[in-house]
Amino acid sequence: MKLSIYLQNPLPDADAVTQALRHTDICVAVDNERIVLTTESLVPATFAPGDAELSYAAWQRINELIAIVNGSAQIEGGALHGIALANVAYEDGEGKQQHLPGVVRMRGVLPALRSTPPDPSEFISVALRDRAAAKALRLVSRELDWCNLYRIFEVVTGDVGESEIVASGWASETEIDAFTASANNESVTGDDSRHGRPSNGTPRNTVELPDAQHVIKRIVRGWLSSKVTPRSPSVAQSG
Repeated sequence: MKLSIYLQNPLPDADAVTQALRHTDICVAVDNERIVLTTESLVPATFAPGDAELSYAAWQRINELIAIVNGSAQIEGGALHGIALANVAYEDGEGKQQHLPGVVRMRGVLPALRSTPPDPSEFISVALRDRAAAKALRLVSRELDWCNLYRIFEVVTGDVGESEIVASGWASETEIDAFTASANNESVTGDDSRHGRPSNGTPRNTVELPDAQHVIKRIVRGWLSSKVTPRSPSVAQSG
């Protein structure tokens, strides 16, 4: 199945993305002022977009690719800070591009869309003067398993409340419900659950660990961004 993966990255990133993917069969091009990755090996040719499970599997593979590229960029540094997904299209039997449908389970999977390169400096500044922010970032530096993710979630909700997370658009109520249900339910997360006691039934909305990690990171990013003190023009110019 031929996929076209459109990125949010600005056009100047095209060369760095091309260099990063030069040892793969993924082609990098520019289409309508957007960087697009094309590949036929990521998803099997038997992919059927009408099948929810297969659509979910396709999105998972795309998400894995994004994570692999971003993880490599973090380790190696250099010109590429990472890539951010905009949307995905596939080529149907007639050679026409169609939008790849999402599924309900994908709520927490897609990487957060970024309009600027990553910049941890502001968050570090916040953490040096804000106890809750410092606690959250210390926890984020550890393994992001279910228990630790829930600790991070409790730090944020202890500071601003769950309703503020939803109101600010950092995560939806459905995403939060799926995360807390999964983290606390032994029938979903097994021995990694926060609770050791057997669970009575499986909740309707659940989320897998990579999805949960993404949701909590998005919540923390939004929360920390809300704590960043805007810099006035006069202060910026005085330096």
